[in-house]
Amino acid sequence: MEVLAPLRDEHLRHGEARLIVADAPRPQDVAGELHGEAMTLLVAEDPAERSVRWTCPTPLLKNQNGAAVTVGWLRFDAETLEAYANRAVALLRRPTQPRLPLALLGPREQRYLDLLEELAITAESTPALVPLRWNAERLARHRLEMALRQGAAAAMYTGHGNARGWFAYGGVSTNALSEGPTRTADESIGVLFSLSCRAAQPAVAGESETPAPGLAEDVLRCGLAGAVLAPLGDPLHEHNRVLAVALLRALVSGERACADVVRAAKADGACLDGYAIIGDPAVPVAAAPEALERCVTVFAPAPDAVLNDVVGPAKAGPYVLS
Repeated sequence: MEVLAPLRDEHLRHGEARLIVADAPRPQDVAGELHGEAMTLLVAEDPAERSVRWTCPTPLLKNQNGAAVTVGWLRFDAETLEAYANRAVALLRRPTQPRLPLALLGPREQRYLDLLEELAITAESTPALVPLRWNAERLARHRLEMALRQGAAAAMYTGHGNARGWFAYGGVSTNALSEGPTRTADESIGVLFSLSCRAAQPAVAGESETPAPGLAEDVLRCGLAGAVLAPLGDPLHEHNRVLAVALLRALVSGERACADVVRAAKADGACLDGYAIIGDPAVPVAAAPEALERCVTVFAPAPDAVLNDVVGPAKAGPYVLS
């Protein structure tokens, strides 16, 4: 718990915050003893013990006053936990910016292309969000891995996957995402909404079982994002679609902390049962300095874009779009 002290101290700059030590606590019981409005609870589990995440299949609980308590989860050893706490502090300190890059990710399947188009149109309804269409029709896997290092405010993946990665882009594993040099805080995405099957599945503990942390925990471990909202199991596409639209509408309405976005999506009619937040729920949807400038230079042309050869050494690159 000592390695979480810097994260607690950062929260103390904005309100009340404390560390609670308990043996195998049920988050529902801890939340029930709290009081206040719009609170968050970050549960740091011992990776050597069996996870209690399955006993809390929703990120939204109630405290003794009936107010919302948004729950997040961590399951790391002390060294990884310390690295995460320091990264979360840096993300919480990201300055407010008027325009935020939002990466929209997904496969080539038509129903997902239709959903991403709907999400992009929703995002474009406010100048505060800049949607980046980085779906598999526009971006190859090796380019995606570099694009996700540009410090975007948020990213949303809607498509097939499992506990070890995404099926789009020819397959994106957590190992692939963690390759390359260690990400700095300025390269991290603020919040990732990974609406893919079992992405929030916790690792199991026990000699007869193979430890296999879910995608969301590996995303935090390698510094790809500060917090992840993802399913514990296998949600229906229709449920994910409703949730994705509600999350986008929450961002359009101006919600910026992960917890606030999730609560607003719930109020908008989305069902959060079977989903979990991995990481600190207070992590903001905020971009790194100059992230927008970097994100818009990512080469992700539409499938019907016309690429013309450029002749002459004076041009900066091999292609232009027309």
